[in-house]
Amino acid sequence: MTIGQAVLYYGVRLILFAAVAGAGIAAGIRIRKAKNAKTTN
Repeated sequence: MTIGQAVLYYGVRLILFAAVAGAGIAAGIRIRKAKNAKTTN
C-alpha cells in the first residue's frame, strides 16, 4: 500500500467514524428532548 492509499483509507475511515458518532449524538439529543417534553407536560 502506498502512502496515498493509506491516507485515503484512513481518511475515509475517519469520515465514517465521525458520521456515525455525529448521528449517535444527534439521536441521543433528540431522544432526550422527547423525554424532557413528555415529563414537563
